[in-house]
Amino acid sequence: MTAVKKKTYPPLDTRFRFAEDSFVRLAGGWDSHLRPAVGVADGEPYLLRLFKKTGTALDDDLRAIVGRGLRRIRRVLSSRRARDVLVEVLETAEDEHELAIVMVDPGSPISGASQRRRTRGGRFLTSASRGVFWRNMVRVAEALALCHDAGIVHGGVSLHSIFSQLDDSADYRLGGVCRCYSRTGRRVAGWARRHSWLRFFRRSL
Repeated sequence: MTAVKKKTYPPLDTRFRFAEDSFVRLAGGWDSHLRPAVGVADGEPYLLRLFKKTGTALDDDLRAIVGRGLRRIRRVLSSRRARDVLVEVLETAEDEHELAIVMVDPGSPISGASQRRRTRGGRFLTSASRGVFWRNMVRVAEALALCHDAGIVHGGVSLHSIFSQLDDSADYRLGGVCRCYSRTGRRVAGWARRHSWLRFFRRSL
């Protein structure tokens, strides 16, 4: 009987130069962490969500789940507005030890220490800062609306899945969509249009 040759992958660090530090490791489900990197070939900044492989059939399950999520979110990201309010997912990559979701660098999770320090320091007490905060909330709501209109349920919105590049800027992007699941039954089409509070904030900000 001919032995099945195991597929080999080049190490991820041949494609990416990883930052020394990573963001908080996320517990629950598959163990993963976020790590900034720069592409070796193009010099562009990326963010990779890295899942440690188990060497078991669970790796195939994870690969299938991530692949389905990537196909769904690519359809959503076909619109320019979606690319402005959602983290842009490019591809998956893997080596012998890890599977990665490769994303355009969206900044840092707002759960970061610097974000918490600014909040404790009363950053949102001024009227200008409150305006930025609510514009960012509208961006997150629009990102969810785009997902819901495509039949995708996020189910994991938190300080770890919202990203920002700049302080005091309306630039929040929602991530974590590749691990979402498709809604069965009737879609939530027109979610944003049916929510009067979202229209109110759009007019008021």
